[in-house]
Parts: sequence; C-alpha cells; structure tokens
Amino acid sequence: MTTSDRSGHAAPAKPTRSRKSRFAPSRCMTWQKLTSLISQGYGQGHQSLYKPWLHITKRTSSPISNIGLLPAPDLGRTHHYLSAAEKTTILLLKWLGAHDVREQYPVWPWAHLHPLHGIPPYRSQPKLPGLEDVANRIGIEHGRFIGTTIPYVATLDVLSTWSQDDGSYRVIAHECKPESLLSEAPNHRMRERLQLTGRYCAEAGIPRFIFHAEHLPANLAVNLDAIVPRISRPQLAALRASPDYKKLVDSLERCRATHTPAEVLDMMTPRLGLRQIGMRSLLHIALWCQDVDHDLSQPLELHAPLIPGGRQLRLSLQRQVLGGLA
Repeated sequence: MTTSDRSGHAAPAKPTRSRKSRFAPSRCMTWQKLTSLISQGYGQGHQSLYKPWLHITKRTSSPISNIGLLPAPDLGRTHHYLSAAEKTTILLLKWLGAHDVREQYPVWPWAHLHPLHGIPPYRSQPKLPGLEDVANRIGIEHGRFIGTTIPYVATLDVLSTWSQDDGSYRVIAHECKPESLLSEAPNHRMRERLQLTGRYCAEAGIPRFIFHAEHLPANLAVNLDAIVPRISRPQLAALRASPDYKKLVDSLERCRATHTPAEVLDMMTPRLGLRQIGMRSLLHIALWCQDVDHDLSQPLELHAPLIPGGRQLRLSLQRQVLGGLA
C-alpha cells in the first residue's frame, strides 16, 4: 500500500522491521505526521496554493539564521525564509520578473511529479526519480529523519518559475549558500547535499545555480526590500495604467536633471490631489518596475538626484543569476 496526496505524490508505506534498525523512534517525525503533511498539500501547488515544506511557526527559532515571513500579495500568500540570503534571493527573483517563487521546495525521496505539474500548458511526463534512488546510484547517503527509518525530505532553497515566449514555463533551482560555508572543511555534508540535489536537478532537466547573495551590492538588497510592491498583480497592473501614475512617471523622468524625487513629489501632490504617502508609494512602484530608471545598487535618497543605470543592472543580473535561461 502507498499513501498519495491530492496532487499525485506517493509516499511509500511504512517499512517492515524485518532487520534491526539502527535508529531510535523519533518524537519529531512519524509516518502518520509525514502522510498528514503531504495530504494537507505542503510542498505542492503554485502561487497562492503553494505551501512551503519547511514553514515558520510561532515556535520556530534559530540562533544562527535570520528567519522570518515575507508578505507576498503578488502571489497571494506569504514566503517563509530561513536565512537573510533566501529573503534577498526571493526579492531579487521577483524583481527580475519571475512568474512564481517557491521557497523550501521538497525533493521527495520517492518517485514524484515534476515541479511544473498543474500549471497549464504543461503536459504530464513520467514521474521523476526519487532523491533516495539518485543517492543510491551515486553513492551518497540520503539520510533519515533523526531517530527514525523515515527517509528525510530534502529541499531546494528556492525554485523559480519563468514564462517563455511560446506560452510555456520552465523552472530554475537556486541554492542560497554563503560562499565561505562551502569552502570550510566541517561542511562536508552540505557539499554532499548540494552534489546530490545537483545530480537530481540535472536528471530532471532543471537548471540549478548556487547563489551567493552576499556578493550582491548591499544597497540592492535594502532597496528591494523597501520598495517591493505590497499589492496584488492585478492591482499593480491597474495602477501602472492609471493617469496619475503616468503623470508622475513623466514628471520624474522629465525633471530628473533639475529636481530631486522629493521635489517632484512636492510639486505633483497638489496637482494630483493625492496624499504624500500615496505619492511615495507610486514612486516606489515606478522604481521597482524601472518605469523610472534608477540604479538600485546605489543608495536611494529622495533628496538626491536619481542615478541612471537600474535598467541595465537588471538586465545584467538576469544574465548572471539566471544564466540566460529564463
């Protein structure tokens, strides 16, 4: 017997204890809990329906990582990040134009459906091999939940989805690891894990990149976090098409050589009949979308002139982060 979730993922039945187990029973993970998580849809779905396999709760804490929740009204849900690098990567991929960004994406130990399953016009393909099978073939220990015989469910830090010109989609895996950790001897297991998920992605036809977020300009991460739109995608599209927004963008571009953004906002606020806080939000959206060109790797000072180069920066990062694949 096997246990299947509503999306077709199948977890193997609990193994018999015909041979002596070297693991003690676990108080953290049981077959019943694992089956329940899968049945509830964790690690499955797209956009608003996606539930990250590893998720933050009130009891979640870490003495070494910056963990937290990031509201994502554009996707209709909340991101669960387990490090500052993951948060930065999520924001960067959105800025670069990702259709979907799924963090803590599971690489199931058993045969499973492709990550694009369920998003039109993707056509169902044969199931991908389980990570445990991949591990056995390349001679790397897959691992178990501590104190159990239950195969551990490994995860990809971030899995992004990109639309293509022909209307189809593709996914790209991003492992967010500081470069220093990969060069230190005590992290042999981390390197094994990366080798294992790298082999899995290669066999699944999923491009995989190890991303060192610490190499990004510090101002870029700060600016993206400050100006990311906190509205849905339909709301964003409607706002960008509005007359008030177009007037503000036109004024910012026309006056960029003679006026600071703050001065333009002061001039346009009474003309458009909007509150200053509303004008500031419009400015942030214009900068996020690069409807107004500003180099976001530089400090964003409203009382200083805008610095051109943001559009070129985004194109450069698309080539660097995505490898020209999206």
